[in-house]
Amino acid sequence: MEQGVKSSWKQLFLFTRRSHSGALIAALLAAGFSAGFKTVLSVILGKVFDIIAGFGNGSLSGDDALSQVGRWALVLVGLGIGNWITSTAFLALWVIFGELQARSVRQDIFASLLSKDMAWFDSQSEGMSSLLIRIQTYVSLFCT
Repeated sequence: MEQGVKSSWKQLFLFTRRSHSGALIAALLAAGFSAGFKTVLSVILGKVFDIIAGFGNGSLSGDDALSQVGRWALVLVGLGIGNWITSTAFLALWVIFGELQARSVRQDIFASLLSKDMAWFDSQSEGMSSLLIRIQTYVSLFCT
């Protein structure tokens, strides 16, 4: 059985250009905020359960418990809206960064193909047609 080759972190970001750093930093920040919202959610839910437990053991009256839970419910609504915005940014920014990476890969492959001698294409089993298909695909994707 053949062992798989392990990839390194360096290989993961091999096609990252300096111009991609803005999208990468924004995506990392969005990931941090998204994780932070989930942590804050657990803390707030713990506060609500403390209020319910206080009502259950008789240390809080029904009106006090209801008003306190109502305040935390408004906080939860705000947290939900913030989490929605952060999660949307998280997904969008990672997709943007991935598309920038894919564009770099396509450009590097295209430049590599253009730098080959004609003898290299003639030695390939597909011959010149493989180059033409790649050029047509690149032109149709990026030049129209």
